[in-house]
Amino acid sequence: MVGRITLINSVNSAIPIHQLHVLKLSVKISNILDRLNRDFVWGSFVDFFFHLVNWNVITKRKAKGGLDIKVSNFANNAILAKLCWRFLKEPDWHWVKTLNSKYFTPSQNSTMSSLWIWKGSDAG
Repeated sequence: MVGRITLINSVNSAIPIHQLHVLKLSVKISNILDRLNRDFVWGSFVDFFFHLVNWNVITKRKAKGGLDIKVSNFANNAILAKLCWRFLKEPDWHWVKTLNSKYFTPSQNSTMSSLWIWKGSDAG
């Protein structure tokens, strides 16, 4: 079980991380990723198997008694929120300047309008 948790946290959570930075994953894809992790942890590839621990307990932080497996949808929202926050709070970063120069003229309000250039944004 410990090996499975380690593999999930180091491999299955790391594979889609690039897409989580730029896209808002659909609920269907998030559910598929979470289902793959659940099946791997519980060994549910057989037809019938008793799950000894609820998935909500497994996804809790270790300090709260869980195994710290990340839920795809929550991780995606957190990463996109951090990206938008950094865009607003750190305008001198090279990638912020690049996006502003590519998508906005100097007369436009680039700080608020720029937030909607990512597909990950819910508005816009």
